[in-house]
Amino acid sequence: MEQSKKWFENLQSRLVGKEVKDVQHIFYESAKDLMNNFILKIDSLEIELTEIEFYYFECQYHADLYVHLDKLQKVTSGYLYVHKKAEGRGGIDLTFGNNRFFGGILLRGIKDSDTFVSGPSKVKEYISEKLKIEDKNHKELQEFFGKLRGQDKIYLKKRDKSKEKYDLLHSVRVGLNAEVDETFCKALYRFVRLDYLEAKNDENFTTYNNLKDRSKLKAISYLTKVCDKFANEKATIDQVKNDELLRKYIEGWNQNSNL
Repeated sequence: MEQSKKWFENLQSRLVGKEVKDVQHIFYESAKDLMNNFILKIDSLEIELTEIEFYYFECQYHADLYVHLDKLQKVTSGYLYVHKKAEGRGGIDLTFGNNRFFGGILLRGIKDSDTFVSGPSKVKEYISEKLKIEDKNHKELQEFFGKLRGQDKIYLKKRDKSKEKYDLLHSVRVGLNAEVDETFCKALYRFVRLDYLEAKNDENFTTYNNLKDRSKLKAISYLTKVCDKFANEKATIDQVKNDELLRKYIEGWNQNSNL
């Protein structure tokens, strides 16, 4: 429990006063640590995070309008917020608010034993089924998580050190409308673990089609040099280079990168 608390406190402290050019790196480093060195424990369920997106709103430096701005994203950390918006589909955030800013890590992909699950709504359904929650709507699921929180049954647990560590790819978040907030719509705030990206579409990978924009993930990660094995994605690499706004984020990453 103490390790879990420290992880969130470290992320919160690093974000103070930072703008998007720095936040891209903070989120990448935090995601790599989270997805390789920790397991999310929810009652009896232990899952690895294999695809996530960060959402962070701070009025002065990082007013990202794609954040839901739900109270739970501000007043809780290391807790689970069930999306109210798009309730029929929805998703679950792992919160990192600190009473001054809103923070949520959207769970887009997970691994449970040998099973991969892809897509926010499928992740929500999978967690609900594993925890035997019959009614998967927002209210009942949030109330269930509230009871677990009161019993300290939601936290990050150290992953077995003998487990293999994986490269991380990054890209833009999925399905954002650029008209809402052009400043943040193409920030590199989505992260995907390489084993999940390269897993076969078989009985161990449910809802494989929900792993969106695979070529763009590869192309951007090649251009930023976080995973340079995808030079063959030539057509998508050219498309990314021709996207003026996206190119600025990539150039900003490369200028600040110490990888």
